Amino acid sequence: GGILTVDIRVGGTDLPVTIYLYDHDIEFPPKRGERYDKSIANATDILPNGTAQITYPFYQRQHFQLVITGAEFAEHKDYINAFQARISVDHFFT
Repeated sequence: GGILTVDIRVGGTDLPVTIYLYDHDIEFPPKRGERYDKSIANATDILPNGTAQITYPFYQRQHFQLVITGAEFAEHKDYINAFQARISVDHFFT
């Protein structure tokens, strides 16, 4: 097991960004409230050019999905943004 850490820096588009971490077998939920409920960790409403970190302890070998979305309340869905992610695992042994 260990601790999964995801450090994110998002680009400068005028919309906040949300990051969700899911188990590998979860289908991305269409409704925002379900996205929070089904995620195992998240960082919400990250401002443009902002940073965030999510951490998740795990106790066995696992696969994850990392999903990054823009704000759902935006009038126009034609925004393009970028992000940088640093993903690390600190192992612990029991």
